[in-house]
Amino acid sequence: MEKISTIIPAYNSSETLEAAIGSVIEQGHGAMEILVVDDGSLDATAAVAESFGPPVRCVRQGNRGAAAARNRGIQEATGKWIAFLDADDVWLPGKISRQLDLVVRNPDLQWVSGLLVFRQKGLARESARPGRAELLRDGLLEDSWAALMR
Repeated sequence: MEKISTIIPAYNSSETLEAAIGSVIEQGHGAMEILVVDDGSLDATAAVAESFGPPVRCVRQGNRGAAAARNRGIQEATGKWIAFLDADDVWLPGKISRQLDLVVRNPDLQWVSGLLVFRQKGLARESARPGRAELLRDGLLEDSWAALMR
């Protein structure tokens, strides 16, 4: 099972962070590390993150913004795959397993983002979002709007 590092940049996120972390844990992927990058919060963000224990790790830095927090998370990550989640958001059940399934079936993928699965056969549409790749497999339109091929 390939390890996934989930990076959660957080600034003054104590009220929403527990739900965000919980949604990652509920994915049920056994090889998961969760890195909460506390970007200089003035509230209890770090305490909320640290209350989970492993697989959650809290990394603290001075306030430099979400992009710097994501970059710090990448530096700290030990997984083969990186997943990003904002501290005020949650993942729906099965998100990670669907993305990993897409990667297994398409070994040349290097990046999968924003996976949506449309279960209507023959569905075709265009997207205005740049970099969008749509893959039709087994009657499912798998929309991974930023899937890069090697």
